[in-house]
Amino acid sequence: MQATIMDAVTSFALAMHDKYMRTRERIFADALFRNTVEATYTQQPVIDWQEEFGYQQEVGTIATGITADPLRSLDDAVTAAKVRMGGLAGQLDGFILFAGSNVYRGIKYHPDIRQNIQYGVLDRDVLFNKEVLPAFSTFIIENIRVVEVTDQNLYGIGPDESFLVPRFSKPLSSDIALPFGYVATATSRNLELAFAEPVDFRIYSTQDKLKNVEIFAESSILPVVYRPDFVTKLTNDAA
Repeated sequence: MQATIMDAVTSFALAMHDKYMRTRERIFADALFRNTVEATYTQQPVIDWQEEFGYQQEVGTIATGITADPLRSLDDAVTAAKVRMGGLAGQLDGFILFAGSNVYRGIKYHPDIRQNIQYGVLDRDVLFNKEVLPAFSTFIIENIRVVEVTDQNLYGIGPDESFLVPRFSKPLSSDIALPFGYVATATSRNLELAFAEPVDFRIYSTQDKLKNVEIFAESSILPVVYRPDFVTKLTNDAA
């Protein structure tokens, strides 16, 4: 009987963790792509990082039509982002383009891309990716990792939308602050755990005097986007 109870507790805890990871993905997506954080039951129910820090997310288009030049569109967006970064550009470790399905396919199968591969300008990995990432379709093109985003409900990216996000290496000096981060705060209503070291997420169980088990899952993370203008929203132009 004891083993059965422990099995049930373990199974339930794992299910709660899976739900948390999906919720966490959504929280970070809202912060990174839309610059908002839901803070229900606080003095500021919705935090808008554009209002807090005075920087607006950049917008543009990515041309994927047959006669267009998607590589030029990406290059222009990358160059403009680097200019906005100033000295932080030295910490750059590449870019990620989170692309809706139409944008992703418009780039990958564009005639110019195929021609550049044929003549050896681009690596064949663009079309035939050697990496095994079952959850995502992805390729790298000119130091930009292009990732197809198909779960619109989770990430909020439509088929003709994409977001160009810079990746930064960890600075050697603590005096250099990166533009994206998050804060983990006290996560528990349990008085003992409330004074414990802050963590992203915790699961714990309690027993009442009749040995009934109750499981709790608690989290308190605040993603912060100090420079919303470093992220560029690119809308598909397939004309």
